[in-house]
Amino acid sequence: MPNFGTGSVDVQPSKDLLKEKPSAEPLHIDWFSAKHQLLTLFYCFDANHAGLRVVREWAANSTLDQAQKDAFAAKADQTLDRLDREAVRLNSFLTLGARRIDAIHAKFRPSKWYCQVPIVRQYVDHTSRKCTPIRTAQAG
Repeated sequence: MPNFGTGSVDVQPSKDLLKEKPSAEPLHIDWFSAKHQLLTLFYCFDANHAGLRVVREWAANSTLDQAQKDAFAAKADQTLDRLDREAVRLNSFLTLGARRIDAIHAKFRPSKWYCQVPIVRQYVDHTSRKCTPIRTAQAG
């Protein structure tokens, strides 16, 4: 699960993967990387989507035998737990995005003390525009 305290985790290869490829190395996931978060979220979404195949077929009135329905009902708690964990992963991805946006916002924020005082800020901005965000490009 995403953890900003540790920052990263190494996921050991599964037994099935080690049978196919004995030289498989652990997968390194950096929770401060949006790419790693998004790939993990996609993988979990895809796995949960495949796990809900029985429910989708059942809802579409397809022919299902009772054994498939019973097997799904027996592991309904596990399915609910996986969906809850996916919600936590999505929240972590959104938190990371908000942190990055805030870091960009703070980078271009004026740092003068008078730009932080409400009435003074409006006056200085009106007369000299020194309290507006830093411009990175000039309008042509």
